[in-house]
Amino acid sequence: MRGWTAEVAPPEAWVELVPACPLDAADAAWLQALLASGSQADLARAAGVSRAAVTQRLQRIRGRISRLDAQGQAAAEAWLEGEVRRAEAAR
Repeated sequence: MRGWTAEVAPPEAWVELVPACPLDAADAAWLQALLASGSQADLARAAGVSRAAVTQRLQRIRGRISRLDAQGQAAAEAWLEGEVRRAEAAR
């Protein structure tokens, strides 16, 4: 019987809904630069700042995300997952 019926992939295999980034443009651009560089140390070298400065900025962004409501946090997580996939595909 199974040989006669087609297997259809679930809709999420074909469609990805990525919400708009709930962060401000500067934070979004900085996170994209971090993902593109591959590591905090690489971003620090490229930006001409210390690794501690990169870590502090990342902590401040994490704090802003944690202060968002539940929907905003979920949107930030989904947006970031999409950016990670794009950064990995670009490498």
